[in-house]
Amino acid sequence: MSAANAAPYHAGPGTAHEIGIMIAFIAAFILSMGAYYLVWRVGNKRSEKREVARREAWGKMREGGGEKGMGMGMGDGGEGEREREREREREQDGDYVREILNGYGNGKGVR
Repeated sequence: MSAANAAPYHAGPGTAHEIGIMIAFIAAFILSMGAYYLVWRVGNKRSEKREVARREAWGKMREGGGEKGMGMGMGDGGEGEREREREREREQDGDYVREILNGYGNGKGVR
């Protein structure tokens, strides 16, 4: 057979089938990504609504809408008491760090 009479090359039936499967897989992947994106957004919106409701309830509790100190750990003193407690903790932590750095508390230093 001469080169002039040769039939043009066509991919075999197996190659076309494989390409079709590949395109279908890519389409399925894109569709599943879209579905996941929608589910994720719905979940985020629900979570955001719950967060807004939680913050509103917390704000009402702080303003005195509920019983004093109920579930908020603030006691009767409010924010001032909480700040004083934090300052005490910082001072205690600072003393502890200074003791370690100076060798106190581990039997090597002398007070």
